[in-house]
Amino acid sequence: MKEINIEKLPPEYREYVQDNIGVPKIIKGQQLFYCKNACHVNSILFSEFINTTTQYHCSVIEGIVVCKSGLAYEHCWNLIRDDKGETEYVDVTMEAIATDAEREAEKVYYELKVHEIEELIEKITNRQPLFTQETHQTIDEYYLAHPEKEAEYRRGKIEVERR
Repeated sequence: MKEINIEKLPPEYREYVQDNIGVPKIIKGQQLFYCKNACHVNSILFSEFINTTTQYHCSVIEGIVVCKSGLAYEHCWNLIRDDKGETEYVDVTMEAIATDAEREAEKVYYELKVHEIEELIEKITNRQPLFTQETHQTIDEYYLAHPEKEAEYRRGKIEVERR
């Protein structure tokens, strides 16, 4: 797995996201909106915003996040490429939507797959699993090696699915 470094979301982007939480936007026929428990949707919306309002290109990254506490989970964040080929990773969900405690928790990001927004919209449209088998397998392997946090992870998954 590739460990990556997350950059701070610039204040103007953070404000944009916070001002648009819950505001529906239609992308490729799907009504989407920024919300706390939908990192894939937040990443799609942010990519679309960057791709249509700047000269940068923004993709969605799928991977896992491992917190210092030992909890790990599937997650999506963004990769922004500027016109010179420079890249930076940002996590719009953690930077603009999460609670202060979630934002401040020490965590390490591991990239598993790069997506363009069209691919994720197609998954949403066709009600396909959002995360790849590789990501699910990586989480399963992590919890085989760290079983002490698996129950907490499973409870969190159930809670998110109820919302």
